[in-house]
Amino acid sequence: MLRTLGPEHLAQEKVSFQDSRLEEVFFRYRARNFPASLDASDLARWEAHRTACLHQGAGSSRSLAAFFEQIDALSEQADERGEAILGALYDYAESIAPPAN
Repeated sequence: MLRTLGPEHLAQEKVSFQDSRLEEVFFRYRARNFPASLDASDLARWEAHRTACLHQGAGSSRSLAAFFEQIDALSEQADERGEAILGALYDYAESIAPPAN
């Protein structure tokens, strides 16, 4: 049912789940896919989550530093095309990363 709702209704929808973990999943779904539906407190919560995952590796996430290290290691063996792909991945990761606190 939630996937059929538009972004404007997702923010207003009051949902509860038997499994309380699904509330966080729903929040992250909305934040990732419909960031305009977040209010100021939700946006701050989302940015804190992104920062913790991407900079500190929270929740078993691969940190940006580890990701960049892996790109550097792969680039040592990459051909020209591989270098271009790895460079694009590096640039993309930098473009989506929140500022480190």
